[in-house]
Order: sequence, then C-alpha cells, then structure tokens
Amino acid sequence: MTQDPKSFWEFQITVQSANTLLKGTPHHLDEAKLRKCIEASMDKVLYVQAMNAKCNNIIDFYDWLAEVKQVDDKKRFECEQAIKSLVPLTGTTPPLHHPPLLPPQRLTTLPSSWRRRKAS
Repeated sequence: MTQDPKSFWEFQITVQSANTLLKGTPHHLDEAKLRKCIEASMDKVLYVQAMNAKCNNIIDFYDWLAEVKQVDDKKRFECEQAIKSLVPLTGTTPPLHHPPLLPPQRLTTLPSSWRRRKAS
C-alpha cells in the first residue's frame, strides 16, 4: 500500500484502519511500527520534505502525524496554486487529481479519538 495519489491524511487513515482490523492478532502494529510502516509507504517527496522540516525529531506518534499533515497540506496547496497560475497562460483548466485545498492551518485541537486514556 502506498500513498499516491491520496493526501497524507487519507493515506494514514487507511493504514490505521487496516491496523485496527488486525488488533488482537500477532500482525497488529504498535505506534512505533505503525509510524515506520507509514513512513516507508508515504510519498517520497513528502518524506523528504517532512525530514527537512525536522518531523523525524517528533517523538509522539500523533504529534508527528499532525506535523506531517501540515507539510503535506502546504505542499498540495502550493501545487494547486502553481496549477492555477498556469490557467491564464494556457486558457484551459488542467484536471485536478485531488479536491481543492484551503491554505494550510495548524491543527490546534486533536480529535477526541486521539486522547489517551490515563491508567487508573
């Protein structure tokens, strides 16, 4: 399974969903192995950009996901802007392979499913 042509976020959801189905089996991956699996299969350009943005220094899995998402959103937004800038030159609109993006925004709150349960 590889990321192309999905966004990073769609891709990691697919990988985590598959991993969830494996829960309770010897094939289920912990967060460290899951991260390595996602890194190995993600878009190679995004991987390099994430390394340049020092995402590899982020220890927490969910913080890492959020930061790589930001890098991917920025990359996709810039690509879309470049495509839009060509429209006046060619007079035609090239087909887009992904939905239009809004400018990248920081993820300020994590989804409730990401909150860890405290051990009692």
